[in-house]
Amino acid sequence: DSIRKIFLPFMLLAGFAVAPAHGETFHTCGTVIASVPTVIFTQGVYCLSHDLTTGITTGNAISVNTNNVTIDCSDFKLGNVAAGTGTQSIGIYADAVSNITVRRCTIQGFQTGISIGSSAPQSGHLIENNR
Repeated sequence: DSIRKIFLPFMLLAGFAVAPAHGETFHTCGTVIASVPTVIFTQGVYCLSHDLTTGITTGNAISVNTNNVTIDCSDFKLGNVAAGTGTQSIGIYADAVSNITVRRCTIQGFQTGISIGSSAPQSGHLIENNR
């Protein structure tokens, strides 16, 4: 009974969620995207652990070529300012895939920040809290 009195407050506290700080997420990151350009071929959760920059004038910084992918930038930046104003590049690109989530990204310097889907079949996308 005395053990129950000691551990009960800790057990109750474990049920409360706290909003994540910069760089933290509610989920476990399966793979860190360490550099761009990169291509994702495997389903899972992908995260940024720091700001990423590139200078591509065409193509995609992050290409998603499979279903069921989450990209969580954890409030870090995906930048392409070095490419200049004539760039035709895309920050995050996915087409003909389903269940793509992109969240908490600051994307700048691309002609298009996020381009998800223009071909069928596709469904279930979630794009949230991006700048």
